[in-house]
Amino acid sequence: MTSNHKDQAESLRRRFQNKKDIKEEGEASSLPPRTETHKYRRSKTKWNIRFPTARLLLLLFLAIVLTAVLAPVVSNQW
Repeated sequence: MTSNHKDQAESLRRRFQNKKDIKEEGEASSLPPRTETHKYRRSKTKWNIRFPTARLLLLLFLAIVLTAVLAPVVSNQW
């Protein structure tokens, strides 16, 4: 191997470092202060509604599936 091929990623490292330096310089000045960003924080909407109908339907669906799966097994034993 020659010295040119020893570190194949060196050019990529330099390119990435240059982009990173440029990005860091631009970010700090363009962003607002953190206190200003979080000053008007919205509260989350809370949903305290319970769904008894959905629970009942889920329970009914599970019972039907369980019955469909176990019915052939139980009927063969009798």
